[in-house]
Amino acid sequence: MEGCRPWRPIFLPLALAVLLSPASGQEIKSPSIPPPLAKTGTATIYLNEPAEVTLTVAGRIAEPMKFLIRKRPRSGDLGEVRRTGRNTAVVTYTPHAGAVAADDAFAFAAQSADSPVSAPATVWIRLVERPPVLEYPGELDFGTVYLGDTASRELPLGNSGGGRAIGQMRANPPWQVEGSPSYQILSGTVIRKKLLFSPGEERDFSDRLVVGGSPKDSIVLRGSAVAPIAWPKAGLVLSPEMRASGEGALTLTNRTPDERVVAIQWPAGWTGPAQCVIPGGATTSLPVAFSAPLKKAWQGTLPVQSENFSAEIPLQVFPKPAGLRMEPGHQLDLEPSADGKEWVAKFVVANSGEADGLFAIEVPEGCLVSPDPGHVVLGGGETIGFVLTAPRFQRGPLLGDLVLKPRSGTPLKVPLAARPNQTAGGPAVVTAPPTPAPAAGALPVGAFLSIPQKPLAVAEVAALPPVGAAELRFARPHEIEFAWKIPSPDIVRFEIQRRQISSGKGNSVAVEWIPWTTLKIRIDQGMAIALIENLADNTFWTVRIIGFNAAGQAGPPSVAFQIGTPPSRKFHVPGWVWWGLALALAGGMLRLSAMHRRRRLAAEDERLARLQAEAK
Repeated sequence: MEGCRPWRPIFLPLALAVLLSPASGQEIKSPSIPPPLAKTGTATIYLNEPAEVTLTVAGRIAEPMKFLIRKRPRSGDLGEVRRTGRNTAVVTYTPHAGAVAADDAFAFAAQSADSPVSAPATVWIRLVERPPVLEYPGELDFGTVYLGDTASRELPLGNSGGGRAIGQMRANPPWQVEGSPSYQILSGTVIRKKLLFSPGEERDFSDRLVVGGSPKDSIVLRGSAVAPIAWPKAGLVLSPEMRASGEGALTLTNRTPDERVVAIQWPAGWTGPAQCVIPGGATTSLPVAFSAPLKKAWQGTLPVQSENFSAEIPLQVFPKPAGLRMEPGHQLDLEPSADGKEWVAKFVVANSGEADGLFAIEVPEGCLVSPDPGHVVLGGGETIGFVLTAPRFQRGPLLGDLVLKPRSGTPLKVPLAARPNQTAGGPAVVTAPPTPAPAAGALPVGAFLSIPQKPLAVAEVAALPPVGAAELRFARPHEIEFAWKIPSPDIVRFEIQRRQISSGKGNSVAVEWIPWTTLKIRIDQGMAIALIENLADNTFWTVRIIGFNAAGQAGPPSVAFQIGTPPSRKFHVPGWVWWGLALALAGGMLRLSAMHRRRRLAAEDERLARLQAEAK
């Protein structure tokens, strides 16, 4: 059996050797515990300012644990390490005096109670200069400044931070920085800049002065300006009454506490003192006069200057109102024309004022005045002559008034007089009463404009009455329709004539009545209706109507009246409507696209559901 166990002779000596070895009976130690893991870190520290740096470890920690500084920094000193938590501590880093902005570093390690010392970790220090902090006031008030003067205020700028504050101030008129607007401010120092306020108009001012690199770094500036010399808001206004009475005066007020000398430059036609002295806070009145002739209101300016202040005072002079009168002023005698078909009278309208005169002239029905007073502007001191024509179909005295109606003022009435004498079998003969001699200062009756008028080329028929007032049916941009009552059954046709005014010989004006051929006249229930087509829009015409009997003889013309077409109304679609339509169209297309996509997805879902049902 022993030959079968060859290992026994070897095992027994080994076992005996172990039992008899020197280490027998002693405790066998287990492998060592790993130390905590020191973590690297970074910190930014301002020059010349101590700061705490945090040290951090990770991993298994057994108390007590120690933080060990393994490498000191070059540009600063480290204080004592202080535990602040289970795995954190802080150490104070103090930069050396005279250190410059640079990078620094130190290393630390950690050790638990039952572990070896950890590998060192590096903490990187960045030494930087503290940024500058600009200090400035929030508002500067310059108070009230007289125009022409300049106010100044000192602006303190400081740097409560580090380094050097560098910048440039930006001021808008009427403010201005005296000297260079740039600045450089060392840490802990204050500089002073002077700011000037020179207003050029009378009002309150408010603005911002930008002092830093951002618009938020700004100072509110306030100030107000008044003129040292004041006058009425309307300036110097001379009415005709003041010019006549010599009571015109310029009022000036000295708003300053000091005496002021005011120099005045009067324009041509004005008379007044060239200089005056006004005590502080006082008001003075300077007599003025205006001697230049006026045709219409005059406006200008009056330059004044006092020390550094200069301004222009508004000047206004109003002319004497238009004074219209008519000659003859007691009675206007009518005489038969050369061909015996019309009554004719001449009269004169004069303007004795300075302002332009606008007026209208009213005459009895059937009469006509040329030139048209509606187109006449009668200047001051001017005179214009008119011709009054009246149809001669009347029998007996011609009664009525010629009325001159100024735009402003009382109407003037002058009676008309003409007494025809009818001889047997002959034409009517008019004997006009003798014209009295004009009064002293009256206008000569012959001082008028010769305005010939073309008479009708038909014989006069007294039996036909004139056409009455016409009624406007409608007026469109290119056509007009009006109607009138047929005054007599003897009238078989009508002719509509339009007035045409042209220049004659010399200063004369020619008035012609031209038949209007491009129109349609129809008869309906005792009314004649005229339709005129193919007209220009926004145009007016003066027309009259004449009736003719079967023999082609004409009756007296109607009273002239005006017809006109309104302006065409062109439809214009604003741009925002087109934009709205485009947006609506785009929105509709998007909705259609979304609807189509939903329907396609629904059809696809339905097909998949059907296939799944068939598969089951």
